Amino acid sequence: MSRLYAFWLLFIISMGSFAVNAQEVQGQKPTLNDHTFIPLSYLNSSFNNTALTMPLGVGTTANFNFEPSVPELDSLLGLDGEVLFAILGLKYTQKVQDWISFYLKLNLSARLGTDVESLLSQGFNTVISFEVGSMIKLYQTKKTRLALSVEVQNYDGNFVDISGFVRDVVDGAPDPKIIRRIPALTTSAGLHFAWGINDLFGVRGEGTYAYGETFTRGRSDGFYTIKGGVDVDFNKRFEVPLGVALTYALTTEPEIVYVDNETARMFFWKLAYTGRQDFDIGIEGGTMIIPFENLTTKPTVNLFSITMNYFFN
Repeated sequence: MSRLYAFWLLFIISMGSFAVNAQEVQGQKPTLNDHTFIPLSYLNSSFNNTALTMPLGVGTTANFNFEPSVPELDSLLGLDGEVLFAILGLKYTQKVQDWISFYLKLNLSARLGTDVESLLSQGFNTVISFEVGSMIKLYQTKKTRLALSVEVQNYDGNFVDISGFVRDVVDGAPDPKIIRRIPALTTSAGLHFAWGINDLFGVRGEGTYAYGETFTRGRSDGFYTIKGGVDVDFNKRFEVPLGVALTYALTTEPEIVYVDNETARMFFWKLAYTGRQDFDIGIEGGTMIIPFENLTTKPTVNLFSITMNYFFN
């Protein structure tokens, strides 16, 4: 918890400083070759801007089929159920030099079974993640940019496992628990690429690899994430203050994928207001195909969020 307090203290101090200087310094969104990139909450920026990002989202499963591993729960087959998702985030990036910036990121994600079937299968789970990292410019031309990120992630997972509790009771486990609290610590490094094709189109991609603890006690593993996408800004060419971004990703991050050695596939889109250079607000939607415990198939999750970004310099 001390890390969270330190984060909020730094945030308050920073906001106080920005309030004094906000009228003197106007921010600028990441730009290459006259193309202004659309900020995305699911794709890290390779640029070294001082910025504040706040995503808020909800989601739900589109298909859910629970097949209990405990025979005593067989009578529940056929009940309707869904899993509700909630995502809340806050990220602050501080530019130090043109070639380096540091960032702090706090995320809260939650999964909740909404009916008997999904509650028994998935319970009520929350993951709080706190990340400290740095973005370092490696190479840049007029049209392209390559950067390196290095970060440390601290996860605090809380899992209400009703199905596992019933299974432990049936098996005669000496100390069955319905609530599990599992901390995890990982470190990661990644490469981030941006290409401004022209004033209308931009392309971005990233690949990261992390190693550390999983949500299975006593086990460590490696995790990867690969993301790529394209965005279109209609403002400069057509004087229409709108932009669209599309992103596809593969990941095994524990914050998204609770199950070890499994991969999630994600597709996201964003419709953004692009009329200001220092401010971005948009609607993001997406579809994720992710693994769940106690399920033989990977359900589809539909997400919807509102994101805001403010650039100070």
